[in-house]
Amino acid sequence: MLKALALYYWLPLLLPRRTALERFRSERPPEPTALKVTLLLLVLVILVLVCIHLVRRYFAMLASPAARRALFLELSAAHRLTPAEQRLLRRLARRERLDNPARLFVEKRHLEACAHSNTEPAYRDLFEKLFSR
Repeated sequence: MLKALALYYWLPLLLPRRTALERFRSERPPEPTALKVTLLLLVLVILVLVCIHLVRRYFAMLASPAARRALFLELSAAHRLTPAEQRLLRRLARRERLDNPARLFVEKRHLEACAHSNTEPAYRDLFEKLFSR
């Protein structure tokens, strides 16, 4: 009996003590994984919606008339077009019913038809200036 009483008092001193945090962790029930998965899916859906919104906003900005005009002016400056040549391109874009006159810089078929007809030699010079390289 004396030996059992000694073990009762001395055994806790010999074993390593657990802190309150360790006791809390061991007594806490496991967290439900369904809640974690639901929260993760919610965050992913929100991220996808934000990305879709930003992409739509970006393309809406590109389609704005100010952006189209700025692109046309920037391409005109890069090709060193005179104001008269810019007016010719704008007139051709209106005639061809293009929503963006900057398309004339990449789609040469619009300008090519005018350049090969003998109506205005200015279109031929403009075609050579833009697409001769």
